[in-house]
Amino acid sequence: MKIAYLLDTYPSNSETFIAREIEALRRHGFEIEVFAFNAGEGATPIHQSWREKLSPRRWQNVGANLDLRAFAHVHAGWANHLALVAQSAAKRAGIPWSFSAHARDLWVEGGDLKAKLASAKFATSCTLAGTRELQKYGTNVIYAPHGLELKRYKFRRFQPRPNKPVRIVGVGRLVEKKGWFEAIHSVDVLNSQFQRAHLRLIGEGPLAAELHKRGFHRLDWYKQKGCIRPEGLHWYGALPHLQAIKVMRRCDCLVLPSRQTREGDRDGLANVLLEAAALGLPIVTTNAGSASDFVDDTTGLIVDAGDTTALTYALARVFQTPEQTKLRCENARRRIEERFDVERNIEVLARAFRS
Repeated sequence: MKIAYLLDTYPSNSETFIAREIEALRRHGFEIEVFAFNAGEGATPIHQSWREKLSPRRWQNVGANLDLRAFAHVHAGWANHLALVAQSAAKRAGIPWSFSAHARDLWVEGGDLKAKLASAKFATSCTLAGTRELQKYGTNVIYAPHGLELKRYKFRRFQPRPNKPVRIVGVGRLVEKKGWFEAIHSVDVLNSQFQRAHLRLIGEGPLAAELHKRGFHRLDWYKQKGCIRPEGLHWYGALPHLQAIKVMRRCDCLVLPSRQTREGDRDGLANVLLEAAALGLPIVTTNAGSASDFVDDTTGLIVDAGDTTALTYALARVFQTPEQTKLRCENARRRIEERFDVERNIEVLARAFRS
């Protein structure tokens, strides 16, 4: 079965779950061709200027100009404008279409979801909350959680590091919903009141300018200037996926202090939580978004979004109660194996395409 996959950017360091999904479908015998506005290796470019300013009707015109008659199905990787493009392209080609909903594309940019679901063969969401939201507008909705290729994630048992600074890592785009300034504050307090700690931050985005204002720079800046890097924050900027994993392996805990923005944007189940758990890293996160699809008191520590005091105490608890932390890490890896194995979870999407 030949499927056209429509995406904004491919490949993308911050959306590696899509690459895993596509490769898993290919292993199941599907012929996938990726079309993207920002097309790198492995993708066919969709040509459109000034796409950020397009109205829904013009997005549909973009789709109408895509000739996908050689395909059996077209799938939009997001529920936003890409769903409009897929809908229009499918109509022109006379083939079924579908879309996936994740986070911002659903909660902020979803548009007329009822109309999209009315013409789509099906829609998926990777989170329970997203699935419930889509089900308000149609019945052809499938819960399809993401997964990992577990053989790529060797589990390392948690080991305390007495008398050494703890290494806390945060991975994600520098945007408001990730809560990185709460993480910086909490690690500062942890450092001053509990034990020495470093925050290693991997990511780029609009809030980089605010980090600069606060006197923080990427590690390569300090190397270029010949300056001594600060103890508290090691900011790597964006890293390729394998390099990010390498940094995570050298750390002692992952923090993701997600929050919901005023416009309603929030995380789904951030894939870095799954990756950290698969590697054996303790997890500290918040109840914003869909972290609770995976994280509870048996697999990590979850606090109220925006509560930096609770976040600080949770980080301290990771290192003050090492036996409890070890047990949570083992439970988290077991849950990954049971619920978030890509080879098992991709069957849900494969059945939907074949039905």
